[in-house]
Amino acid sequence: MSLTIDATAFDRATDPVLQILSPEQAAQIVDFHSDETLQQRIETLAEKANEGELTADEQAEYMGTLTQINSSQSFKRVRVGFWSGRWTSRLVK
Repeated sequence: MSLTIDATAFDRATDPVLQILSPEQAAQIVDFHSDETLQQRIETLAEKANEGELTADEQAEYMGTLTQINSSQSFKRVRVGFWSGRWTSRLVK
């Protein structure tokens, strides 16, 4: 699945967070990985989703998981921008 991001809206949403996080804190968030139990659950839900066999509760759990994964991916893009200096002018006041 490809995700297109409106950079202006994305910046508006992430700038306040970037202003309170140190580079080290942002790196810790981005580098966080789920444990093996959670990873196995995600795989189980993905398989059931692909087969159209999710219950309503599982669907809600899976959508929540996908939202978290998309957020993590967004923070990875933020981190790249942060380290490259893209956000420097907005962070330094």
